[in-house]
Amino acid sequence: MFKSINKRHHKSRLFQISKWIHKYIGLALVFFLIWMSISGILLNHPKAISSFSVPTWAVPSHYIPKNWNRSALTHVVYSKVDSNLVFASGKTGVWKSVNKGYSFEPFMGGQYPKSEFYRKTNHLYLQEDEGESWLFAGNDYGLFKTHLDKSNWKNISLESSPTKIVKFIEKGNTLLVLSETDIYSIDLSKNDIHLKKMNIRQSGISEEMPMIDFFFDLHSGKLFGFGGQLLFDLAGVVLFYLSFTALYTWLYPKKRRKDKKMGRAKANPIGRRIFQFLLKYHLSLGIWFALFLIIFGVTGFFMRPPFLATLVDKEINLPSVINHRLDESWTGDIQNGMFLAKTDTLVLSTSEGLWKGKIEANGLFSKFNKDWPIFVMGATVLEVIDSSKILVGSFSGIFNISNNVIDRMTGDTVNSFNTIRPGDYMVTGYVKSPENESFIFTHEQGVLPLPGVELKNRFQQPQFVGDEYRMPLWNYVFEIHNGRFFKGILGEWYILLLPLGSLLLVFITMSGVIDWLYHRKK
Repeated sequence: MFKSINKRHHKSRLFQISKWIHKYIGLALVFFLIWMSISGILLNHPKAISSFSVPTWAVPSHYIPKNWNRSALTHVVYSKVDSNLVFASGKTGVWKSVNKGYSFEPFMGGQYPKSEFYRKTNHLYLQEDEGESWLFAGNDYGLFKTHLDKSNWKNISLESSPTKIVKFIEKGNTLLVLSETDIYSIDLSKNDIHLKKMNIRQSGISEEMPMIDFFFDLHSGKLFGFGGQLLFDLAGVVLFYLSFTALYTWLYPKKRRKDKKMGRAKANPIGRRIFQFLLKYHLSLGIWFALFLIIFGVTGFFMRPPFLATLVDKEINLPSVINHRLDESWTGDIQNGMFLAKTDTLVLSTSEGLWKGKIEANGLFSKFNKDWPIFVMGATVLEVIDSSKILVGSFSGIFNISNNVIDRMTGDTVNSFNTIRPGDYMVTGYVKSPENESFIFTHEQGVLPLPGVELKNRFQQPQFVGDEYRMPLWNYVFEIHNGRFFKGILGEWYILLLPLGSLLLVFITMSGVIDWLYHRKK
């Protein structure tokens, strides 16, 4: 008998603790969960919100470009015919200078994307001939071309739109156009633009999926295809409903008691029925979607530093029903590339490391295992300096690679490096002027000269770029979802916002399940 009473006492105690966690921690996280549910649904459908942007007054000051930082400018090309003519590109689009790159004006007429989301321009290629000269641009929407004398851009059709073009690589009379998943070639000796899709495939594709990709794809539902994304969208709607009803069902009884105390109590059957309806489906929907909420919490915990680092270089073996890697000729997004003329080899930097191959042969690429200081997010700069030296840039810094690794900002030989922690200079681009003066573009500081070079008022950012800045809605929502949006308020502590909130979501969900089981058994 005493054992039975003691057992019931422990169960009751567990229920009281669980009830407290579910109620008070849940209420503390209401607004966090509301913004996470809404932003998560929007992030799953970038095309649907690509035409919307957020005005300057609603954007925190640390997101507004200063000195072309935050990838506002990442790439520059100089004319070899007109020494005054310079073109530049970045997240803000394409820019033109007629005074050697001291000042710039927008160069985005014709069919160039009006959407700030698709206007992000990743690379430029300048083709100058005696007759006509053309400028090619690769942006997040596709491939574009314009005559130098006009800002009348034309969209060059690809197999699908939007297709993100990441880089142009000149190889003799051929221009290689790199997208995230394919490589196209253009014969520059012909007047007409004819795109030829190259046959590229990887040898020895790992059957195991990188753990980082697994967590990100599971978090959004992408792992299960478009149907999975819609199902996880529904789970996001349920999370919003649970958060809203938690707040409502907590406030409604308080209002009823206050009204009764003040003598204002009135029979309100509609209000009570609404309360009972919301409470009923708060309980049932919470149970039906508990697994999804736990997935949101667990994956969210590992999707931002510092816990993201624990997933690096780890893989997971998935059932063939989910894992389609062996059915694909190319896995991992192409982010950058360079052509090594000495060995007639193309090197690609992808989200799954470095690969090398010869596209004219059988298009077979193999893993290129080089211990280079490339940040985990990938190489932003990958250029051949000469036959024995390569320039590599990323959020780890900017380096010369030959027999050893030289830090271009300090001149020191680098013997060890951390590819998980960003360096002092998070490099987003590099340019070398006709006078052999080198500059880098960085995420935080903007344009910087390399040691021994002076900026001399070059690359001036127009005043209106900051004053009239509009942030693409998808990027705005993404910054809210990952917590960086609140850096101006929380300082460096913002980094704990997402993992802590995700962990507490798991606690809230588990406590809700315990409460439901306790009441169901009673």
